[in-house]
Amino acid sequence: MLSRLSALLAVLVLSLEGCATEAPPGGESGRPDTAETSISSQAASRAAASLPERTKPPTAPDRALQTAVDAFGERDALRLWDLLPVTYTQRWQAGLRTAIATTDPQTWGLAGEVLDQTVKLCEDRGEWLAEGMYENRFADSPKTARELVSVLERTSRVLRQQVFQNQEQARALDLRKLLHQAGPDLLSTVVQLCELNTVNPLEFLEDAQVELQSENEARAVVILNNSGGMAMPLHLLKVEDAWVPNTLTLVQELALASLENSAELPPREQAVRNQQYDTALREIRGTLVVLNQQASKAAFQQALGSAATQLLLATTRLQRLNSRQPTSEDLQPRHWCRLQFDTVLNDEQHAMLSKRLSRLTDRPQRALVISGTENGQSWFDVEPVARPGEFSESLVQSIDFVRIVKVDDQAAVISVQSVSP
Repeated sequence: MLSRLSALLAVLVLSLEGCATEAPPGGESGRPDTAETSISSQAASRAAASLPERTKPPTAPDRALQTAVDAFGERDALRLWDLLPVTYTQRWQAGLRTAIATTDPQTWGLAGEVLDQTVKLCEDRGEWLAEGMYENRFADSPKTARELVSVLERTSRVLRQQVFQNQEQARALDLRKLLHQAGPDLLSTVVQLCELNTVNPLEFLEDAQVELQSENEARAVVILNNSGGMAMPLHLLKVEDAWVPNTLTLVQELALASLENSAELPPREQAVRNQQYDTALREIRGTLVVLNQQASKAAFQQALGSAATQLLLATTRLQRLNSRQPTSEDLQPRHWCRLQFDTVLNDEQHAMLSKRLSRLTDRPQRALVISGTENGQSWFDVEPVARPGEFSESLVQSIDFVRIVKVDDQAAVISVQSVSP
């Protein structure tokens, strides 16, 4: 679940990296002036109708694949889902529910906040993102850049509303229902994103016709003929009552194994992984908050360089967490605490703190300092800090404009006042 979120945020990272782009352009909201990809009227009516029963896949391999091609053309995600073997869909359903259930509530809440900040950034600063993407050749035209921002905004909004809204409800997630309600829009978004690539991996499926070449009880070979006159052979395997491309069976097993293994971690390792997710998500959230606070084009441009680096590091960390088991180094205790100021620090104070805080942590060589401003107050998240009380004493000794108001060890929050040195 969080790996999908990190993939979405990677799009944002690429759009920001190296950007050089006074009120937000694109109207009052700053949203790119581009229409969202429309869903066919048939898909929209399906989303509003009651959930249909699963239809058994066609028994003939060429008809099964042609049904998949037609469903793709109609952006019918539920129909595509129902063409999979029952055990595949059951394992995905069980694996995702277990992953959601074992996700720490704080981690879940942070993921939702990241999505909120992503939507806000695309809405209020979308034109600036699009300009930067085009100027740095991440998109081949201004229109393509605006569409990429639209894709990120719409996908983040759907994930927030349909999945990350309420963890208790998500624990009973019904994938068929989700695909029935939001699948057409999500599939249209995937298609739109692929169309923006120089090489569109899905282009071959549009208007394709399927021709059976050979078949036995367990295997079949079919030919996909597209409207451009190109032909592509596909090898299918019979799995239960469904015909599945052999490459899909391999990808399916690898993806499911990763999902199931991460959901079956021992409690201690799961707690460590949740803490690591929290750290990465707090960094992403803080970076997005800072970008959302920039009121002028010049200030936004100035913030992009460090923001791109922070987002890239954090999303890379999330992707690595989803691709491996925790190492012995990961299992070392890594605590964090928040410094909550009562006002907004000036640039000189902010720079001094950012530089010095890492030296005061338990492991300076692996320290992480994230900062931001919310509701007229500056904050710093610092890691690793095992004992906030001791850390606060070191803080006062090292920085002369800081006065400790309160230390909450349980919440890991140090309330701080900024005073004249």
